[in-house]
Amino acid sequence: MKLNVFALSGINIENLVIDELSIHPECKLVDIYKLILQAFFGPLHILGDLETVSSYIKAEALAMHNIYQPFIQDISNSLGFSRISISLIQPYIHQDEKLFTEQCNQMANLMKLSCLQGKPKYSMKELWMGSKELIHSHFPIDNNEWDKLLQIAEQAIIPHHSDLFRTTYDPHYRVLNPRLNTFIEDLSNNTKAF
Repeated sequence: MKLNVFALSGINIENLVIDELSIHPECKLVDIYKLILQAFFGPLHILGDLETVSSYIKAEALAMHNIYQPFIQDISNSLGFSRISISLIQPYIHQDEKLFTEQCNQMANLMKLSCLQGKPKYSMKELWMGSKELIHSHFPIDNNEWDKLLQIAEQAIIPHHSDLFRTTYDPHYRVLNPRLNTFIEDLSNNTKAF
């Protein structure tokens, strides 16, 4: 099952920004940009075969020192994508290595299935330009930073989170469509292990 292209209304972008600021109040403009990019386009691409993607997930989970929350962050107003914390598979590291590897494989497969098929309705440049007033009403905008992100949008570059976001929140997640199967629900039931 592949996810069809969908579009969010302006009010939903505003809600995304408000929600993001409540969860990650130390975020910067590039983090808002990344949020909108992920909300509309999901994981965008898979680098390598599923075994390679799974090995990246496994290595990241093994290297984590903290639990990343929220475990599940809806970033598309229940229309498609969520950030799923890699912490959800961490309990399996010490409990059952085979099951841990299976969970990494399943997450990699869901990333592949979550990639959009077809041409999106909007480009990131159009979304970014159309969102400026909504973002500015809740978030201070530096015009130089805005222009740099506009250039990133024009070049279709996927930016990293800001240094402040990375040091404050130490994010470890994958963008998935949680409605593809019960994998995410099963994992979220394991949060009681924390």
